[in-house]
Amino acid sequence: MSGLQHLVCQSQSPGKSSERSLTHLDTSKGVVSGTMTGRLSIELPDKLRLSISNARGEANVPRWALEAVVVEALREGLCTRGYAGEVLGLSSKDRETFLEERGMPFDS
Repeated sequence: MSGLQHLVCQSQSPGKSSERSLTHLDTSKGVVSGTMTGRLSIELPDKLRLSISNARGEANVPRWALEAVVVEALREGLCTRGYAGEVLGLSSKDRETFLEERGMPFDS
């Protein structure tokens, strides 16, 4: 299956580990379908990681990365607003506030 990417944000803190499934993106079709689990590992330069950590807290760095991936997937038309909110665990109202804060207001 070419064009499939598995994206998950995993957070490990002393004594606990959590994982949130993003989904798989079928980039050959440009759509999101299904829910799968996988891992996406990225290396951040220490200076950038520390900046994010100082602004959001160390435990929130993986969440920040997940939010960034979801927002970019939405910008590129790879998922819907509803699905973006679902992945991030947001209510409809919170999703719209979140997206508006990131320059993506709802166009009625």
